[in-house]
Amino acid sequence: MWDSIWTWHGLGGAAVASAGALAWFFPPLRKYALAAALTAAAALSVYHKGQRDGSRRTQRKWDDAEDKSAQRGKQARDDARRDVDAGRVSGDKWFRD
Repeated sequence: MWDSIWTWHGLGGAAVASAGALAWFFPPLRKYALAAALTAAAALSVYHKGQRDGSRRTQRKWDDAEDKSAQRGKQARDDARRDVDAGRVSGDKWFRD
């Protein structure tokens, strides 16, 4: 439950809303309530930015791994075709030399 970004948005929103209500209904605590609301909003923003940046970094690593795998597969296929064309692979059904 705690790893969902919507959970953290909900908790951050609830903290900001409750601090706003505290500031509205208890004016002597307004300064502290607004400081708490700003702190919660800042923490929520930092968390969201970290989540977004982490997701982008993970996606970039995944894309790089897919590209590398595709290049290795193409190289292996080209090597196999070159070996067959050069006659280096015997004609038995297990392709043993």
